[in-house]
Formats: sequence, structure tokens, C-alpha cells
Amino acid sequence: LAYKVPPKVFDALSENLYRLRSSVATTMRHCDIMFYTKHRQATSPVAIKLVAGSLENLRQLRSSFEQTLRGQIVYNDSQLAPAWDHFFSRASGAEFLSMLEKQHPGVIVQRDIQRSHIRLFGSQTRLKGISQAVRAKVTEVNAQRVHSFPLDARLAVSLFTNPSLVQLR
Repeated sequence: LAYKVPPKVFDALSENLYRLRSSVATTMRHCDIMFYTKHRQATSPVAIKLVAGSLENLRQLRSSFEQTLRGQIVYNDSQLAPAWDHFFSRASGAEFLSMLEKQHPGVIVQRDIQRSHIRLFGSQTRLKGISQAVRAKVTEVNAQRVHSFPLDARLAVSLFTNPSLVQLR
């Protein structure tokens, strides 16, 4: 099987992929993961080939490889549900995640608003700190007593220019 992986994803996952390759070499006979990185340009995808002596080994190899490519979802402390708050669906949440990504080079942070989760790509040691920071932010946001609700600009203007608002004063 052959895959083409974006360079940014390959760079973030390279430690995990090389560890998987070495694990495969010791545990599965006639199996290998080949990375074609020698003459690649910074913007070109990395070609990766999975090779196995049997169909069953190829299935196992493919499963492990694709699991690594999917990254890691950040879960809450109980590991039952993804660590998520609607804060992450707003611009301030995207800014927070972008800041985390900049503070931890070699890691990719993706937010999926539709599925309400945050997915991390990188080595396990690098991801641990980011996971903790996301969980701490969820706890912090949930503990706040003041909640903000984004309003449409027209609604906000009409709310404050309404004549009945003067009567309330």
C-alpha cells in the first residue's frame, strides 16, 4: 500500500512513524514501512509504502499506520468524552489553540467543530503538555460565572436603540 502524507503532518508524526517502523521490524516478519524522504522538497508530500509478506500482516500494519495518521483526540480526565467547550468553536478558542501550536513546535492542533473535539498530531511526549493545557482551559471556561453570547451586529444595535429600553432606565 502506498500513501502520500503532507510534509507538515509527516514532520509532526515522524517520531511515531519511525517508532512504529522499528516495532514492526521486530514483531512482524517480512514487513516494513518505507519512507521516501531523500529528495523531497519542503512542500511536496512524503511517499510512504507499507510492505508485508502476508495479507493478514498487511491488514495489521495498515491498521496501526492509519491509527498513527489519525492523531490523538484530547479527552477529559475521565477519558469518557472529548475535552470540549463551545469556547473552541469561537475565534478566541481558535486563537488559544494556535498559540498552543506555536508554543510547541513539531505539533499540529486541529479543532473539529462539527464533532466537538480537538485532535493532536505529534510525538507522545510533546502531546502530553498540550492535552493538559486543553483540559485546563475547558475546566477554566466551565468554572466562569460570566458567559458571553455572540450577537449579530444588527440585533445588538436594535436592542440598544429600542425606545422601550429608555423606559427601563
